Amino acid sequence: MQFFTALKAATLTSDEAIERLQSSPHEGLATQEAERRLKVHGHNEFEIAKEEPLWKKYLDQFKDPLIMLLLASAVVSIVMGQFDDAISITAVSSKIL
Repeated sequence: MQFFTALKAATLTSDEAIERLQSSPHEGLATQEAERRLKVHGHNEFEIAKEEPLWKKYLDQFKDPLIMLLLASAVVSIVMGQFDDAISITAVSSKIL
């Protein structure tokens, strides 16, 4: 049996795909061939990782040195009385990542 990429598989006609997969459009795979492929390739399953919670993604952005630098400059802006700059810097720093 030949292996081919998803792009290549998408360009094949149904007859070409059936021939390359050594299958039958009416009977499918022979039982022995299906068992052999199952042993060789395993089940057709994906491992789906759990998505990271939004709050964790938000807190993880503060590990970036650039974000920390921007937040420090926002603090300096607050100390200097430049509140509009501090708000702008803080808004930008939370949207970078």
